Amino acid sequence: MVSLRSFVLDDASALRRIVSGRTVRFTHGHDMTAEEAAVSVRRFIAHDHEVPRTHWNFAVEQAGEVIGLVKARLAGGTAYLSYLLREDTWGNGYATDAVRKLSRIVFTDGVQRIEAKHHPDNPASGRVLVKAGFVPVREAEPVTVEDGVVLLHPVYELIAP
Repeated sequence: MVSLRSFVLDDASALRRIVSGRTVRFTHGHDMTAEEAAVSVRRFIAHDHEVPRTHWNFAVEQAGEVIGLVKARLAGGTAYLSYLLREDTWGNGYATDAVRKLSRIVFTDGVQRIEAKHHPDNPASGRVLVKAGFVPVREAEPVTVEDGVVLLHPVYELIAP
């Protein structure tokens, strides 16, 4: 379905397209600028060379086109996974496939537990996690957003086989 690969500098424009439109409603709230995309891609590339590895950042490709990103960050023995796909690719199983593939990579690197959460207004993201084998474990600490609304993000985990 999809393949994962390391980011390259030329991926900045694809990343900017991914982090725009309706997708940002569940992230940082604004379309990514060209400079933000370039900075992010450079950071992703730098993470590829860390020893020991504490970050996994992959471009999600489908039919030779970058349609998303999937990443994980190691902290306190747990990898925290997140993903974002371009809006026009939603509903095709690509996110589930990407999450499964990254989970295998992270477990192969010796991590025993992966945690992920999703925005409470995005239940489809929760379904992605469940289809990828994650189980709900709790709600994250309350987060107050700009308009004063308090949100509780459902949290899921996947334990190494």
